[in-house]
Amino acid sequence: MKQIISFCTILVFLLATTGCSSNSQHTTSASDQTVLTMMNNWGIQSADFDIYQERIKEFEETHPNIKIQQDKVPAAEYMTKLRTLAVGKKLPDLAVVWPGAELKPLVEGNVIQPIDRVVRDLDTSINSQYLEGYKMSGHQYAVPAKLTYVSVIYYNKKLVEKAGYKQFPKDYNQFLTLVKNLRKQGITPISVGNKPKWPLQSSYVSTIGDRITGSKFLENVLEGKRKFTDPESVRTLKVIKQLAKLQAFNEDINSIDEVQNQDYFIQGKSAMIMTTSTANARLRIDSGQGENIGIALFPKIDGGKGNPLVSPGVIQYGVGMNNNLKGKRKQAAEEFLKYFYSEELYEKQALKGIPVPINVDLPNNKDNKLITELFQLTNHDIAPVYDSVISPEVKASLENGLQAIITGGKTPEEVAKDMQKIVDKEL
Repeated sequence: MKQIISFCTILVFLLATTGCSSNSQHTTSASDQTVLTMMNNWGIQSADFDIYQERIKEFEETHPNIKIQQDKVPAAEYMTKLRTLAVGKKLPDLAVVWPGAELKPLVEGNVIQPIDRVVRDLDTSINSQYLEGYKMSGHQYAVPAKLTYVSVIYYNKKLVEKAGYKQFPKDYNQFLTLVKNLRKQGITPISVGNKPKWPLQSSYVSTIGDRITGSKFLENVLEGKRKFTDPESVRTLKVIKQLAKLQAFNEDINSIDEVQNQDYFIQGKSAMIMTTSTANARLRIDSGQGENIGIALFPKIDGGKGNPLVSPGVIQYGVGMNNNLKGKRKQAAEEFLKYFYSEELYEKQALKGIPVPINVDLPNNKDNKLITELFQLTNHDIAPVYDSVISPEVKASLENGLQAIITGGKTPEEVAKDMQKIVDKEL
């Protein structure tokens, strides 16, 4: 009996020490893992966002010592949260940042740090012109994941032809006739999902404004050489008012979002939408309606200074690195960025019809013909998008003003004055 008790005592001791040893090994393994927090707006299902999530998963599998802990913020709330965290100097380790006007306060506030070493070590060659938006004072603060052109018009060929046009109109007067003919047939000419407010500002005003004022106008406004109250600029807002008066837009323009708007168009409830190049995959490839969906740019406007072949566009989804990251954690973040922004990332996006900042050769097949057509349409030159240049305050004033113009609450002149007042204070 004593031998049995002694054996049991030893067995219990061995099991206990084995358990402790196992727990100790687990703790050591966990402590060796570097966890990086990352805030992005890549939560919804889309061609590019799915690729980004896949890339993060692959990184964690090939780098088990590093974990990316994501905070997926809805797109409509993202910029507000980013600015709030930046002001409190509480940014996560990594965060998606916007170029130009949105990047400047992050750099000046010392909340993000340069990634020059990452750019030097990338395994792919990004066209230098597309790095500029994320560069300040000679330092690179992020790398673009894609290019987004905001002015692609997708149109239903059958509905447009039924309204009298076998080819998409080349000038604005013909475009207005098309709008009127579609309305007479009981068809919504142009649907817009303006609930998040950016579509009218980003796609419509950026494009129409460029056609009328030319691509240097915004730069001149911010330098104090021109004003939003100039007749040419007010004319841009008057075009929005004119289209609203002609009932060119859907009645629920300010209560549906961009995904609902795309569904609206796919279902044949509208003849046209003007949206981003990213939508090409969903609208023309994934929907199976590619042959019936044409693409075009907004037509020229008589007396306008802009080139009708130009497409307003932005670089997007650069990831900024918290200025507090140092040592092992900084090395882990740099390792992630070098892995993420690889040639494979850009090739996968290009195959989905998403313009990218590197040169990619596409295989020759039916779907890629639709992609190539998009790339050719947007390959002439790039013009600034309003919200990539103007301050957040001016942007908010414009977006609220556009909703007021649509509902008749304000005139184009009043909205232009509101914007200029903010600019005058900022100069």
